[in-house]
Amino acid sequence: MGYILKNYKLIIKEDNPKIVRKRSCCPIDLMLKVDDEVFSSVQLCSRIKQIRGFEQCRSPEGKRYAILLREPLEVVAAIIYFRDNGASVLLLHGDTPPVEAEGMAARAGCCALLMGPLLHVLPIQPRGQEDKQVSSLSTPSKNAKTSAASVSSEFSSEPSLMQFSSGTTGRPKLIHRSWSEISQETTSYNRMLAASGGEPPLILVPVSHSYGLIAGVLAAWERGTAPHIVVSKNPKVALRFIREDEHSIVYAVPFLYQLLDSLSKGEVRYRKAISSGAPLTEALLERLRVSAREVWQQYGCTEIGCISLKAQPETPDEVGRPLSHLNVTVEDSTDEMAGETSLLEQAAGELVVRTGAKRVETGDLGRQSKNGEWHVMGRLDDLINVSGQKVMPTEVEGAINGMAGVKEAVVYGATHSVWGETVKAIVVADGKVREETIRAQCSKVLPGYKVPSVVNLVDEIPRLPSGKISRRWIREWEEGR
Repeated sequence: MGYILKNYKLIIKEDNPKIVRKRSCCPIDLMLKVDDEVFSSVQLCSRIKQIRGFEQCRSPEGKRYAILLREPLEVVAAIIYFRDNGASVLLLHGDTPPVEAEGMAARAGCCALLMGPLLHVLPIQPRGQEDKQVSSLSTPSKNAKTSAASVSSEFSSEPSLMQFSSGTTGRPKLIHRSWSEISQETTSYNRMLAASGGEPPLILVPVSHSYGLIAGVLAAWERGTAPHIVVSKNPKVALRFIREDEHSIVYAVPFLYQLLDSLSKGEVRYRKAISSGAPLTEALLERLRVSAREVWQQYGCTEIGCISLKAQPETPDEVGRPLSHLNVTVEDSTDEMAGETSLLEQAAGELVVRTGAKRVETGDLGRQSKNGEWHVMGRLDDLINVSGQKVMPTEVEGAINGMAGVKEAVVYGATHSVWGETVKAIVVADGKVREETIRAQCSKVLPGYKVPSVVNLVDEIPRLPSGKISRRWIREWEEGR
């Protein structure tokens, strides 16, 4: 029985597992590093054998399994075992409450849930009909919807990686991506990244998320590099690893880069710093351009994975060219953008991504520059309608984030009895910044209808459990108080 990791083959004969390179057939000792602990091929094989030993996992072909695991070694072992035995995997964030995880596993049609901290398997009674209903929820009219061609594939038995969307724009949707799609993504990703085997990834995001798992671990294994995953919650540990390996490619989200910069007082240095999950702010981008030899912005969505990469972006909206297996176009969004002349003049609209028969409407507003690169200005459903005038929150956030003393800002729409909606902002800043100062500064650079009617200074921006910011969630939270 063999388990294929692209350039690696896991061979299990009776009780003697080993991993060899396909070409050279030389033993590989290091497969993964988690904080300061090194895991060998034998340890990875042993964990796979443990999973195979569970009764519910012995004949996995054609079945669906959910994994709720915190240990990266267990996560990747489960992924490898089920993928290479023709099964589908629902990847759940390790912090998901067990009761909620059981419900999600049932909704996705899984037969079992793998859980920790002591690895065990919980049988699940799949909800067959609800599985189809949930799949159909991944095709809403506006938010990251897929075409009828891709919907039909979701009902097929093709083994897939399954994930629930983050829920930043509504109820989480079940997304299916076949293992062949993911293999195609890692190949195209490595081609664009042009990384060498001497540039190991330092992954500061969970491998229960596709950013850490696919772009971090699976892509690294494909190019013959052992990934280093940081699970410690102490940011000083991440700083230590960054300093110890000056050749690493760091994978993190903007919030973490901001924290590391603040903690190191701007002295942290990167070989390659890759950011994804949310756009960089102008201020953070400028600091990264000083502290990193290379800054990369990665753009993607759960439905299709990494869409594009941009090396050395000059502005936060630059996301570069799409991966070679993808085609990106823009669809007319005249109705949604009526009143936003500056964006319409740049032929902005909803970004649509295609690969093969699959078509994904991202729900993001973007445009293509003359040199063929893409720019993302924000989400269509984040647009604020002030008496018929459309406001893009990112433009207002840019004006606020450019002020001295401002650390972070989020702009969102709120219901207004006369105007329909009004612009509001929550801001993290030092003690010298005042609400009226922020509004006065915005009035100098923005038309009146874009100036926040209310500015709230807070100690911390509210975030979803995934770490993402949801303007919709902030609005609903505020209106429900």
